[in-house]
Amino acid sequence: MGSESVPCKRSKWSVSASDMAMRTYNPIRTVVDSMNLKPNPDKEVIALSIGKSNFILIGSLMPSDHLQQYHKANIFLEVG
Repeated sequence: MGSESVPCKRSKWSVSASDMAMRTYNPIRTVVDSMNLKPNPDKEVIALSIGKSNFILIGSLMPSDHLQQYHKANIFLEVG
């Protein structure tokens, strides 16, 4: 089995937000969204999207080697 990704064509989401999601308030998002900052042209922008766990999966925001080794050791202790 390979680990190749298969392209997916998704035209549009058609999912309504739940009542609970509509009542959710994130004060940090409010502050960040209201900031009027000019990006530094000499630096790459890091998106601060909430719930963007694929940063780790695609390798653009990897945890430290120490943390990776710790998790590997603990996963093998519990699984194997």
